[in-house]
Amino acid sequence: PWAPGYAIMVPMDIPLVTGTEPSPWSPRVAVWMDPWPGAVAVYREDGSGGWDLVRSVGSRSYLGRLTQDLYAGPTGVWDNGNSVYVEMYTGTLANRTEDQVLNGANAMAVQNQDGSWEILQFVTATLTSPKNYTCSKLLRGQLGTEHAMRNPIPAGSNVVLLTDEMATDPNAASYLPISIGDRGSDLTLRWGNAAKSVDDDTVYTQGDFVFESVAL
Repeated sequence: PWAPGYAIMVPMDIPLVTGTEPSPWSPRVAVWMDPWPGAVAVYREDGSGGWDLVRSVGSRSYLGRLTQDLYAGPTGVWDNGNSVYVEMYTGTLANRTEDQVLNGANAMAVQNQDGSWEILQFVTATLTSPKNYTCSKLLRGQLGTEHAMRNPIPAGSNVVLLTDEMATDPNAASYLPISIGDRGSDLTLRWGNAAKSVDDDTVYTQGDFVFESVAL
């Protein structure tokens, strides 16, 4: 849920998408805030009650949510029986040709109720109302994520359109620079408006996470 003045930060423990990721054990983070403050800072608890800045994300992610349940579908062939109904908080979705999709275009991560992510792709994105799309002609369970399909993944679940951030600005790419030794460990993170103090509870949110580094 989003509250005015606070940022949404969604960590994504997903397979390598482009091969340009900085390290296979580093989760991506999707961030969104409205109005956008210029940057969202992500801090990690340092073990002694303080906070270390681990990432300042300089642009909003293509983050949204399912508006209808998403059911499991076939893998290795086009899924013409299901559609993905989404509300995008920012950004737009566009049609791509089948060849473009087969070459990696229109990749979207959908988070199930267990916290795992299915990566799927779509050919057609139909705008049905402001910010709302129906995505169809799907490729399901991409990059070995068929295990994350559910019957269903419920409406309200997170969706993130995946982009090759490393190709555009490696220094601003939204990855958490954790070490391989952090795999499976409890990490306490805190995130919010980068222009504000990390101790400001009126703009910062805190949460605990465990990353399994599924790309390894």
